[in-house]
Amino acid sequence: MRPAGRDGFDLSRPSPQLAAPFGLVAALGLLFVLLPPYHASPLVLTLAVLLFVLVLAMFWWSTTKPERTWRDPAVGYLMFVFVALVRDAAGGSTSGMSILLVVPILWLAITGSRRELKVAGLVAALVVLGPMLVFGAPNYPLSDWTRAVGLFALSFIIGPVLQGIVARLAHETRLERVVTERYERLFLDAPHGAVLLDDTGRIVRTNGAMGAIMGMAPDDLAGRMLVDLAPPSHGAIEDHLSRMIDDGALTSASDCMVRDATGTDVYVALSSRMWSSDDDDDEPGSIMINVVDVSERHRYQDRLNHLVDHDILSGLANRRRFDSELQRHVERTRRYGHTGAVLLMDLDNFKRVNDSLGHNAGDELLVSIGSLLRRVVRDTDVVARLGGDEFGILLTDGDQDAAERVGNEVVARVRAHAATLDGVRRRVTVSVGAVTFRAAAEHTGDILALADMTMYDAKEAGRDQLALLPEGESRPPRFAARLQWQSRIEEALEHNRFELHLQPIMDLKTNQVCSAEVLLRLRDEDELVPPSRFLYIAERVGLMPRIDAWVSGRSVAMLAELRTRSP
Repeated sequence: MRPAGRDGFDLSRPSPQLAAPFGLVAALGLLFVLLPPYHASPLVLTLAVLLFVLVLAMFWWSTTKPERTWRDPAVGYLMFVFVALVRDAAGGSTSGMSILLVVPILWLAITGSRRELKVAGLVAALVVLGPMLVFGAPNYPLSDWTRAVGLFALSFIIGPVLQGIVARLAHETRLERVVTERYERLFLDAPHGAVLLDDTGRIVRTNGAMGAIMGMAPDDLAGRMLVDLAPPSHGAIEDHLSRMIDDGALTSASDCMVRDATGTDVYVALSSRMWSSDDDDDEPGSIMINVVDVSERHRYQDRLNHLVDHDILSGLANRRRFDSELQRHVERTRRYGHTGAVLLMDLDNFKRVNDSLGHNAGDELLVSIGSLLRRVVRDTDVVARLGGDEFGILLTDGDQDAAERVGNEVVARVRAHAATLDGVRRRVTVSVGAVTFRAAAEHTGDILALADMTMYDAKEAGRDQLALLPEGESRPPRFAARLQWQSRIEEALEHNRFELHLQPIMDLKTNQVCSAEVLLRLRDEDELVPPSRFLYIAERVGLMPRIDAWVSGRSVAMLAELRTRSP
């Protein structure tokens, strides 16, 4: 394909578009010879017509070849002979047809090389001087040599200047064409969607990647408004274009959603730039938009967001989500009154399943029980796996009777479900501790800690049952004892009533004490309380970090003191 110039002319080779005005001028010269006052010889006219046809034929022949050959300049040289015949038919040097000699000179200045232009100057001089020397006056007087000099100067002085202008124009045209083709390829072959809009937001053209995103041919997208590609009531694309068109922003970037040909919503990232006209700032510009399909990234982000708040194994809410929903509900109860309850549950004999059948069997059991718990409560309630074989339920509405009813149903369903299983899984039951928010407020304690201690009431009472913390002042004996121990532990921490005792370890080979084991005791009046009576309660009520910190600090201080005595 030949490169086209700014006006559609081929500046690297003779083209029909460029030859048309030159041929028209030559044909007019031939036509004028036929009009009075000229009385041309029929033979000369016939030869001129035949030569004109030959010039046209050779020009057409040259255009059928992909590369430039000798036929291209030959067209210009034959044109000199044609002009000589027309000039002779018009009466010689005194006729106005001598001006036609400029036509082939200009033709070769535009389409030929520097050498071909010089040859054209010599041929033009011969066309003028030859008849003057052969035929002489009166048609070709000696004074005609001035015209030969002028044509010679036109070819050797003005012609090269014109050639330089044409060459520079051709070079700029090629550069512009190369740049345009590269931009065109970048647009069409871009791996992401590319859309060109007019200043109203209407699609002018798109590339194949955008068609793939939408599931449509690019031609089918042309002419549509970009906002029409968005799902109903989704205004992100409209806001994006408004920043460009109404607010005059040169660039804009947004995450939007489009609906493809199958009705599927596709998440895309739009980055746009406004292009104004270079020639007229008042002329409406266009908007180039890059469209990247980020659906996979969006799904991945949704998955990450889901994993942040959900247990990977069971799909239930995790401890973080449960604590968040619990805190939100606590704030709600403070404003609108105490309603709802928290149920904590722990599977009985679950460790035997893992030890006997393996962790895969244990995981399958956890998943099935998680699904069972979801079916027990309402959609507005929260079911969570808090860790290991421990689950929690947040009832967002209901009183003590509702909490008791849900707790008993959980116990019954887990028992019935385990009865359908084989092996040690048949022995799996659940112990449930339930505390209403009203009861937690009356006992002025953390509802999770209260539910946890209540759950241990159920375990110590024989498991496979519900323990409910009653509302009012009455408390179960075991629960009251745990609350009392919680107070004693807190008081011991505040008044430094813990003690560390060193139990020596003797090396039997040397019969010498080589080290010692540090034992923790709680000084309660005149009694030393061993850790077996209070550590598990400290773990359940969240006091173990404070005890650990106390033991670590005192142990380091004791070690330093011992080293001063016996390095």
